Amino acid sequence: MQSRKYARRLAALLVAGCFLPGAAHASLYCEIVATKDGFAAVRSAPSRSASVVRKHPQGELILLDDTRRPLAQAKDWQAVSIEAAGSKRVVARGWVHKSRIKPDSCG
Repeated sequence: MQSRKYARRLAALLVAGCFLPGAAHASLYCEIVATKDGFAAVRSAPSRSASVVRKHPQGELILLDDTRRPLAQAKDWQAVSIEAAGSKRVVARGWVHKSRIKPDSCG
């Protein structure tokens, strides 16, 4: 009898934990908009004058990074992470201008 009560409470806590804000992060992979030079600049800060961390080629997906708090000046910029091909290992983090992310390509 006592173990059933414990099991129900544990199950309720586990289910409730799934719906807590910030408990999980969605992984959205997006495509880069085609550009004449063939890449999007991933920058160290949300600014065109910030240094380029990586030139990310079009055709490769970027991962929207929802773990970093958006900065006030980042309204036109998206925090991103770049993963190594074929793995989940992050090789670069930075900011991409939202105009470089292909609309309706994220999923």
